[in-house]
Amino acid sequence: MVISKVLTTTGGKWLNGKWVKRVVETVTNTVSKSHVEVEGIAKSKTLINFETKPLTTDVLEIGTKTSGKKYQMFSKTLGKQVDVEVSRGRTSTGGYRYNFKHNGNRIGYVELADTEKGVYIDMLKNFDVSQYTGTGYLADLVAVEHCLQRGLKDFEIVSEASFNSHALHYKRGKRFVDDNINKLVENIVKTTPEGQPYNTSFIGSVPMYMPKELIDKYITILSK
Repeated sequence: MVISKVLTTTGGKWLNGKWVKRVVETVTNTVSKSHVEVEGIAKSKTLINFETKPLTTDVLEIGTKTSGKKYQMFSKTLGKQVDVEVSRGRTSTGGYRYNFKHNGNRIGYVELADTEKGVYIDMLKNFDVSQYTGTGYLADLVAVEHCLQRGLKDFEIVSEASFNSHALHYKRGKRFVDDNINKLVENIVKTTPEGQPYNTSFIGSVPMYMPKELIDKYITILSK
């Protein structure tokens, strides 16, 4: 029995090479569905439904590293890089969640969704920013490895930046689809005093991608 329906806009996402608006329909007492409105040539619109799936986590280990050569994050408490275990599970929407653990404790994760040409980084989380840094780097590394494990050779990794994350993604090598935003963020990075946070929240949610030279850099790291 359907009691109520609520439609909310949750930014956008990459879908088959297009940046699309994402609308989530939450239905009380029934299964929730995510609807993506795709705008193509001549503003034609198509609705694509994604059924939710049961949530499971840590169902498959993808290569726990003890050497620390591949998977590491920086511990502010210890003042050095520490080894991070990475395990893979599935999300409620059918994507993949890679959990990051240090000494058995979860310190963050990244959620990925396969696309026809590669992968979309759907969500990134650091549980304790006061203790650990490097979640973005590790998420990028895992995204590249995910594509390689799918047997892809020439692939694309896309995502979106929001809140105050734009400058951090830019400094790590990501680039925005709109070159005007690249120039804007570059200027913010150059003019922000050292030690001060970057203020980019006014830019909003914007699509970005990983350039080929950055993908090649991560492939080299993974091959060592």
